[in-house]
Amino acid sequence: MTLDEAISVFKERAEDSKKISELGMKSYIPKAKEEEQLAEWLEELKSYRASVFSGDMTQRVNKLDDKKIAYICSPYRGNIFKRIRNIRYARELTERAINAGFLPITPHLYLTQVLNDKKPQEREKGMSIGLDLLRKCDVVFVGEKYGISEGMRAEINVAELRGKAIWRL
Repeated sequence: MTLDEAISVFKERAEDSKKISELGMKSYIPKAKEEEQLAEWLEELKSYRASVFSGDMTQRVNKLDDKKIAYICSPYRGNIFKRIRNIRYARELTERAINAGFLPITPHLYLTQVLNDKKPQEREKGMSIGLDLLRKCDVVFVGEKYGISEGMRAEINVAELRGKAIWRL
C-alpha cells in the first residue's frame, strides 16, 4: 500500500466514523484537539514521503547497502541464571557488531520472545528461521566465552558449508 493509499483509507475511515455517529450508532469521534493532532500526523507523513525521494534519504539507503550483515551466534539455553548471562552476552556481541559498523542479526534475542524454546516444535522452527537468516549474512560472529551449544554448532556448520566468514570472539 502506498502512502497516498494509506492516507486515503485513513480519510475514508474518518468519514465513515462521522456517518455512523450521525446515525446514532456508537463510534469513536476524535475531539478537536485530536483532529488537530491527526492533521499534523498527515502532514508529517506527506513530508516523510517527500524526503524518501530526496538525495538525503538516497544517501542513507546507499550507506545501508554498503554495510555487511553480521549473524550473532552465542548460547541461549540453560537455567534461569545461565539464560540471563547468555542474553547479556548476546547483547554485548550485538553491540560490538554495531560499533564495528555491521548490521547485526541476533535471532535468539527476539525469536525467543515469540517462540517457546522449551517446546521442541517451536525450538525447531526458531532454529530453522535463524539458519535462513544466517544464509543472508556476510559474516558470523561466534561468541565462545561460555562454550559452544548444540544450536551454535548447527549454525557454525551451516556457515562453514556456505563459506561464510567466521569470527570467533
